[in-house]
Amino acid sequence: MRARAANLPLAWATIAAAALFVLACAVIPGGLLRGGQYGDVTLYARDARLVLDGKIPYRDFTLEYPPGSLAAFLPPAISTAHYTELFRILMTICGAAALVLAVPLLKGRDSWTRTGVLAAVALAPLALGPIALAEYDFWPSVLTIAALAAFVVDRSRLGGALLGLGAATKIFPAAILPAALVWVYRRSGRRAALLSLGCFVAAAGALYAVFAAVGPGGVWYSIELQARRGLQKESTGAAVLYVLDQLGLYKAHIVEGNARWTELTGRAGDLLAPLSTAAQVLVAAGVAYAVGRRRPERHVLVVAAAAAVTGFVAFGKVFSPQYLVWLVPLVPLAGGLLDVALLAAALIVTQLWFLDILTPFDLGSQVWFVVARDGVLLVLLVSLLRRLQRAELAALQRALRTARPERGPARAGPT
Repeated sequence: MRARAANLPLAWATIAAAALFVLACAVIPGGLLRGGQYGDVTLYARDARLVLDGKIPYRDFTLEYPPGSLAAFLPPAISTAHYTELFRILMTICGAAALVLAVPLLKGRDSWTRTGVLAAVALAPLALGPIALAEYDFWPSVLTIAALAAFVVDRSRLGGALLGLGAATKIFPAAILPAALVWVYRRSGRRAALLSLGCFVAAAGALYAVFAAVGPGGVWYSIELQARRGLQKESTGAAVLYVLDQLGLYKAHIVEGNARWTELTGRAGDLLAPLSTAAQVLVAAGVAYAVGRRRPERHVLVVAAAAAVTGFVAFGKVFSPQYLVWLVPLVPLAGGLLDVALLAAALIVTQLWFLDILTPFDLGSQVWFVVARDGVLLVLLVSLLRRLQRAELAALQRALRTARPERGPARAGPT
């Protein structure tokens, strides 16, 4: 009864935060109650209609997204006339579900920290604006939060499987895998870590195998399509070239790779693209190494996940506005006030940038949106890495604050 009473405030706070999240999603441009067409929803609707018409993805038509994306594309197709509205409702549900699933990750935190974390996630759509519900990124995000929750309640095989499903939906959950496996190894041993890895491979592989069996060429093309992309206009590497261009030290060359991709070409762009991928791998490996030197506290895993995904976003050769959705649950769960403020700044700048790129892109004032946002992300990454270094000490301090003696002092007997 005492444990249930202690959990009741967190349960009610989570419900209130989920309701606030829905309200925020309702009032933003392109939200539940406001019109406007943003993002790639029309492409999702087209792919969903093709599937409902009996076409097989990757075999009968080109699907550039990973196979797990279909779980987000197909449900709204029950009404083609209202596809956009139903898709936004589905993404809102995913975001609210992420808040509910985060409850195990909040245990052990004081009430003020819990309230701040929940409020930051709930209000994030206001800072991100129309892009929040315009893409399907809340779907892999909720899978990631569910995976972390499974890990911290010692369901490591389920956690590995959920990470695998997330990676087969959008690749970023794979950045968490090295740190998660090290954390499981430290907590439960080698066998548990290997089983978790096996579940990750089985879950991700199963989704791809289903479609590879009927359309291997199409599956390979979708993977190759993403792998051979150049340095995209919003990436950190691009931001470096923009600054050099503004200083007259380099001439940035922007080309349209296709109707929706704007990339930088030239020797510097071609060099920075693979270097960006290498930096992503190094951050994931460095975070896993740091986890291996700390006790497997639940907060260590949460901070490690936030740092790994932040590094994946910050150093990716492709950095689309919706990628910040991946950080919305993770950074508040892991960070402090400074980290949340940095994330909020990145979200707001991204919203301004996204609204600005609805006009043709040029190398004028628009580039400073990219430079500012990417610079903030790098500062956030450094802050999270420092927080990971201090995570074990913080966990011990929280344990000391919450510790209570099982029995009170012995009473003196009657004299």
